[in-house]
Amino acid sequence: MKRILFVDDEGNILDGIRRMLHADRKRWDLHFAVGGEAALQACEAAPFDVVISDMRMPGMDGATLLGHIRDRFPATARIVLSGYSEAALTTRTVPMAHRFLTKPCNASELQSAIENVCTLQDVLSTPEIRTIVGSIGQGLYRGRVFHSEPVPGWCIEVTHAAWVEVVVDVTLLDEHS
Repeated sequence: MKRILFVDDEGNILDGIRRMLHADRKRWDLHFAVGGEAALQACEAAPFDVVISDMRMPGMDGATLLGHIRDRFPATARIVLSGYSEAALTTRTVPMAHRFLTKPCNASELQSAIENVCTLQDVLSTPEIRTIVGSIGQGLYRGRVFHSEPVPGWCIEVTHAAWVEVVVDVTLLDEHS
């Protein structure tokens, strides 16, 4: 059973997600953390397959949290669920997250995003490949278009597309070994 962690600084948002995904608790082990520090503590206690975080939180914001998750738990899929889509804030998430969803997000869109990253994790089931894919963004985009220019609409999915490139690269390397 996949372990999913939702992170937000507002308990009522987490309660809404809990109610929205109530029927999914038989297929996913759902956990909820109020704030970035609580999320890191939960991850230290037991790793998660997916972490879904709000961006704007007091103390540790979502980009910082997901950066820590990426560094400490690179096999964990990272999704941003945010009500803000400012270019500067969105740009900070590109190296940290595999997906970016906007609030409000309906149940089917959220379920689909979780299903997609979980399916990809299953396809990339070897720990070595999951670690490589999880570390995407550690310098991949720094100093490029996303550093200082406005964020075009397509770049939010760039990190997700980069997963496929890694799989192709790994496959090609394996075929030629």
